[in-house]
Amino acid sequence: MKFPDRIFALGGAGKEIAFTLLEQEWVLRNALRPQPVPEDITVTIIDSAQGEKNLDETRINQIIKQKRKLENELRNTDYDIGYLDVKYKLITGDKVKLNSSVDLIGETSVPIITDGIGMDRDKWWIKSEYINENLDFATGVIRKRGLGKALYYKAYAEDDDISNVVDLPENGKVALVVGLGGGTGSGLMIDMARHLKRQQPTTEITLFGVLPNQVEGVKENTNAYATLSELEYLNLINKNLFKNLILLPIDPTNYDGKTGERIKTEKSLKEFDEAAVYSILAYYSTEKMEDPFTNQPKYAPFIIGVPQILRYNVEAIRKSRDAIREILIKKQQSLEAENDLYSSIFRYLENIEKYHPDKLQVQLKEQDINELQERFSNINSLLNLNLFKKLNYQSLSVYTDIIKNAAEQCDSFLEQIDLMGNSVGLVDTKNQVTFVDDLDELLADILEKEITTLTRRKNIIEKEKAIDDNQLRNTIEYLIYTKSGDQVNREMQLQRLQSSYNNFKERKERLKKEFKEKEDYIQSLQEKENDENQQKVREFVQKIQTPVQQYQKIQDSNLETDVTSLVTNLKQFNNNIISAEDDQDIDSISETEILSILEQIRKESKEFNIDVEGDIFKIKESLKKLKQAKKAFLLIHNENVFYKLKSIFKLNEEQQQNSIKNYKKLMAQLNSDAIFTLGASVDNFYSELIFTGQDIINDAIKYREWLESSIYNSMERLLKNPSRDIRDEFINSLKSGDDAEALGSILNKALQMEKTEFNHIKKQEDEIKNELKDLDYKTEIYDLTISLFKNLQNLRTTFTKKIIGFNDDIEKYKKPETDIISLPNVSENYYSYTKTIQPINVFRATGNSNLSESGLLNNQTELQHLKSNLEELVNNTRSQQYTNLKRRKIIQDRRRYEKIKIRLMVTSQAIDQINIGNNLDFHDKFSNAFDLNVSGRSAENPYTSWVESFGGDWDVNIVVFITGIFLDNIQKIVKAGGYRDSYFRCESKVGQDILIYHSFGLDEGYYVRRNKIFNLENKNDAEFFLQDEKKISDELLQNYIDYIDFLNPSSNNSVDLNLYEKGSLG
Repeated sequence: MKFPDRIFALGGAGKEIAFTLLEQEWVLRNALRPQPVPEDITVTIIDSAQGEKNLDETRINQIIKQKRKLENELRNTDYDIGYLDVKYKLITGDKVKLNSSVDLIGETSVPIITDGIGMDRDKWWIKSEYINENLDFATGVIRKRGLGKALYYKAYAEDDDISNVVDLPENGKVALVVGLGGGTGSGLMIDMARHLKRQQPTTEITLFGVLPNQVEGVKENTNAYATLSELEYLNLINKNLFKNLILLPIDPTNYDGKTGERIKTEKSLKEFDEAAVYSILAYYSTEKMEDPFTNQPKYAPFIIGVPQILRYNVEAIRKSRDAIREILIKKQQSLEAENDLYSSIFRYLENIEKYHPDKLQVQLKEQDINELQERFSNINSLLNLNLFKKLNYQSLSVYTDIIKNAAEQCDSFLEQIDLMGNSVGLVDTKNQVTFVDDLDELLADILEKEITTLTRRKNIIEKEKAIDDNQLRNTIEYLIYTKSGDQVNREMQLQRLQSSYNNFKERKERLKKEFKEKEDYIQSLQEKENDENQQKVREFVQKIQTPVQQYQKIQDSNLETDVTSLVTNLKQFNNNIISAEDDQDIDSISETEILSILEQIRKESKEFNIDVEGDIFKIKESLKKLKQAKKAFLLIHNENVFYKLKSIFKLNEEQQQNSIKNYKKLMAQLNSDAIFTLGASVDNFYSELIFTGQDIINDAIKYREWLESSIYNSMERLLKNPSRDIRDEFINSLKSGDDAEALGSILNKALQMEKTEFNHIKKQEDEIKNELKDLDYKTEIYDLTISLFKNLQNLRTTFTKKIIGFNDDIEKYKKPETDIISLPNVSENYYSYTKTIQPINVFRATGNSNLSESGLLNNQTELQHLKSNLEELVNNTRSQQYTNLKRRKIIQDRRRYEKIKIRLMVTSQAIDQINIGNNLDFHDKFSNAFDLNVSGRSAENPYTSWVESFGGDWDVNIVVFITGIFLDNIQKIVKAGGYRDSYFRCESKVGQDILIYHSFGLDEGYYVRRNKIFNLENKNDAEFFLQDEKKISDELLQNYIDYIDFLNPSSNNSVDLNLYEKGSLG
């Protein structure tokens, strides 16, 4: 790879190509590369656009910074590093006086300019109508070549720095890069070349001229026609300043001029500038071969340069990876900040749960779920990025499966979140997943954190929604950056929290004071009422002492048992009487036990004021009478054994009747006493005990109940409205044997319950106490909330900035114009100069720094893929859109135009891997298209190709030079509405002022132009270029070139070949 020794970039188009060249790292690296004979390059940028100065200088500073970085990197080698200098000059700079039009046309200004450059003052061509009054050159000379030339002359005369900038201290190769449609570059180029030739007559200057798109405008087309006419003229008179004239058509960019919509064509213009760099470097990289650009016909001096770049998008993928890495790092940082935020909020919510453990469970509303779903969509956005899919990242499958599984198993989205959170915790990505690269691993970490953070966010929102305080909810919503929370003004929210906190504290202090007052009053009231109640209780206890004792005695007595025993003994007595057979048996029946029991009953009854004397008397009498009745019965029936033995005794009738009468009397008396009863028949002795003792027991029960009622009534009279519970408690206590003191305690309790004023005040005290408890909670929670709000501001700011930055970046990244990884798909369908393709084996490509090192092309499939795309680019270099040729073949009557030659160069850092076999043999592609017959590498052959190992890391470049092009075969010259039509249409409007669009000859009072264009579709016109070269040149010069002497119009069309030698800077 070789560089020209000097590159002069003139005007806007030339400047942009120069900047593009200098901003390519691979170019700088090759220029500075240590070698036995290092490069010595100076790039000089000359322009007139004052408004672009700051941007230009910024770009130059960045270039110098990059250059120094590479110099430091390359310096420690066995050879010296290359030298690269960048110069920049405005011909409208501070040292050039340009305050008004007077500075270009004034009586004092013109002599200074013309004398400074050595020209006749009378030939100064600038008029006031060519310039504006204020001399505004913010965007240059506004496509006026004559004005650009004038400014160059003025700068040369007034600014000594020009001589330092336009300097050629030694012979060498010079590239002059200009745009042919503007005013500065095309206006300066001939004078610049003459200036350089004056310094070094044998130097080789090659012009690289950008042909404007014919739709750019009439002025651009007019400039281009005038420039090409002048260049043709110089060549025809054998005074060509340039070794070669390389023309670079810009049509495929669809650029429509500085006033057009440049944004639409910016990408294509950038492609053109990069391709133009390859054209320049390809042209000079012929050092080891015979010059392929010699022997150009004088009438066909132009060479069409058609560069094409085939670029693997590996660098784009790498840039995309770097870009997405930066985006993911922002996401990682935002997630870390978010989780720190959530941890603090969770601790805060735990404090709330201490007070309300049963409240923090709610059902989320649709809005909350939608917000979580929106957050969940961020996870899907990452999973669906084209870059990750194209790189086949393993993290995608892991977390896609987790999400898919959750969706299949859960009906509810909230349940899906919980399941995803649990599933993430079960995946050991470090040990179970083999990641493609570190970005894949970073993505996995972020996806894991995204899901766990989503789970935490859901839990926080659930807890937050359960809080029954709007301000606290708003605070949480603000801190976690919800849609509703984001509407909260930070300062206002803090102010509201502080205000509520202060109100709670003030209210708390007031209630504490009120509570103390109530407490003191209650204490005094309680003491008073306690004294009164104690007195009542004492009197009550004293009053019921005896009745309670009586009650307890009757409760504890055996009266009921004795009565039962009495009944039992009476039954036995009755049975004994029934079974007695004679008087002796009857007399032997004992009454002692019965009498003893009766005595015990008498004693107990007396204590309880129960009258049992009548019952005792009847029982005793009945015992006697029952015995007598039995004896009488035996006597009646003569069943008495004793009488039977004394047979001498026998009752007479009267005695018999008396005995029966006596028996019946006893019967009547027994039945009347109701202790025993005798059967009505005297024939059969039957007695039965009818005494139960229940009357005695009932009397005892009545007495006990009376005592119970009497004792309770004594208490009830002391109470206003005793409750059933008090009554039951009192009765139960009495029945259970409690003494009067215990019953007094119950009374005391009842009296306490009936303290109306006390209870009312006590209720108020309790209410205050409860409110104080609530205020304790609120002040503590609000204090915690304020601290939380203040402490988390920085964290929340970090989180929101990072998440907003991430969202903005990821949205930009996903847009087609910024999503680098998507460009290959677009570029394969549309491009201007750079076709971007994707390697078949992306992983192998992206793991290396350039195409050569990757070994990508060792694979035949990749190599064939490359060749098929190169063939497409080769086809482009033949098409009229790129070549701008009217005819590729000119044939009449078996005669053909044979001056067109094809010079093709392929460059790439991996050229040795590409140039295998006939991979780069494109002769057939051009042979038929341009009617070429011979191939080879000789300069005389119509087709020559060569290869070089240089270029961008992932570029393969084709540059085709089509030599032997005459003016009439340039499509934009002859096309309707093209350069020529625009020129003469402009002249019809401005007349002789057309000279402002010219440059050459103006300093001598004339300009030149082609007056007629041959139509190659016309047989006679086409045959013109099939003549002898000298004849063509002479006839063009004599008949088809207008010489316009604007100082002496009468001498027009008389060509003076000596005028060239008189040029001011020549």
